Amino acid sequence: MGYEERTPEAGVVVDGAAGDWHTLILDAEGRITSGDEQMVDLLGVQMDALAGQSVTTWIPDLPFSAKTPGYNLAYAVFHGAGGTKVRRTARCAAGHGVSVDTVLSSHKVGGRRCIALDFRTTGT
Repeated sequence: MGYEERTPEAGVVVDGAAGDWHTLILDAEGRITSGDEQMVDLLGVQMDALAGQSVTTWIPDLPFSAKTPGYNLAYAVFHGAGGTKVRRTARCAAGHGVSVDTVLSSHKVGGRRCIALDFRTTGT
């Protein structure tokens, strides 16, 4: 499964890096399936090492659980309406927290629903 990197403010798909926004694609259970390779710059982890992990390992305050795929998708739809940004804390491989703005959205890819998580550092 591939990914599309978006600039949430503009709502457009771009090729390659979009400023400081990063994208992770999650399955309905909240597991990371793909994302952009620049994740290593932000989290200190290669994308291939992130694949299959729960997104809550890296952004603990997301309320996703493998046991509640329907809720996870509904949460992404509700909280992604209008490109709403939510400030959260991402955990880096080095163990420290980084403040990030997040934008969620739900998409259908190959007949399956998935969640796109766009985020960028806030500089704070």
